[in-house]
Amino acid sequence: MRKGVRTPGAASLPGLVARHVAVAGGVVLVAAALLTCASVLRRWLDGRAIRGDFELVSLASAIALFVAFAFAASRGANVAVTSFTVWLPERLQRAIDTVWLLVWAGVCFLLAERLFVTATELHRTGTVTMALGMSTWWVAGIGSAAFALAGLAALVRPFVASHDPRH
Repeated sequence: MRKGVRTPGAASLPGLVARHVAVAGGVVLVAAALLTCASVLRRWLDGRAIRGDFELVSLASAIALFVAFAFAASRGANVAVTSFTVWLPERLQRAIDTVWLLVWAGVCFLLAERLFVTATELHRTGTVTMALGMSTWWVAGIGSAAFALAGLAALVRPFVASHDPRH
């Protein structure tokens, strides 16, 4: 992003939270990459991988992916197909974008609710990973919170963008 150019929706409270959560997700993903490197190096040196490395990398990747959705929604960076609407007036394009952001918000809230139910069920049943025996409910809980944040960011974005004179 160029200096001095503000992305509509990024300055909203959900957008600011999403940015910080995305940074944390990036840190988790870097840690997973370092763990993978360390495991490969250890396997190369003494023939043994780090125990549970695949589980930790899977969980870390899930967390990073979950938190990326909120950041993308706050920036309006979700997948958008403009091939069929680029010729329409800008105001109509914004209206169509708003409708799809509202649909995306609904999908995010549905996913948040389903992940909350999943987290509750995983916690109730005591589900754990195979190699390390780690509880898995908290990853679904993070996913639930992340999708709720993505839904909020998607809901707020059209209103913040509509008050931005540069949009």
